Amino acid sequence: MKKESKYVAFSTQKGGVGKTTLTVLVASYLHYVKGFNVAMVDCDYPQYSIAEMRERDLKTVMEDEHYKLMAYQQFTTLGKKAYPVVSSTPEDAVQVASQLAETGEFDFIFFDLPGTVNNADVIRTLSQMDYIFSPVTADRVVLESTLRFAVYDVALGIIRAMFAVFSFDEIFSKEIFGAREITKASLETVSAILSSVSIITGG
Repeated sequence: MKKESKYVAFSTQKGGVGKTTLTVLVASYLHYVKGFNVAMVDCDYPQYSIAEMRERDLKTVMEDEHYKLMAYQQFTTLGKKAYPVVSSTPEDAVQVASQLAETGEFDFIFFDLPGTVNNADVIRTLSQMDYIFSPVTADRVVLESTLRFAVYDVALGIIRAMFAVFSFDEIFSKEIFGAREITKASLETVSAILSSVSIITGG
């Protein structure tokens, strides 16, 4: 029986909070360090940052003997090649992922979506995800818009669950709401009211 891939997306209602960076870091960690088979669908139109980064890396490796040797040593040591990255529009992302899954046994397929959810195609794609992570920075506007997005879409059944990724140290250091107690209480309240929206914190 063919393995069923888990679909994972890092999605936010606001750009510039590290969505693409986290997508690459988590995918690379699972693929190269933990040994899972990973693929990537870059549907962050129009910049396609991950796909373009992969093309630049490949061009650098092919044109420079030093980097070519480093790449060879990495792949032979790890026993794994670079994970595939394909480009897609948000509306076609799930179909592209299904076609990609036919080419290999992938544990996880990551989706890098546009930095907005004010788009029906993005929402439809999110509705097909197994896991959605929403990076949140120490900014009141980002925090409030992300929580509104999570509460609204989970309540309507558009998405099954969402994980909000915070760094409490960063939030507290900027005193978003004037006091760390208020910040912590607000996050705990959201978590208690809507149990399917989980809060992940880092120190």
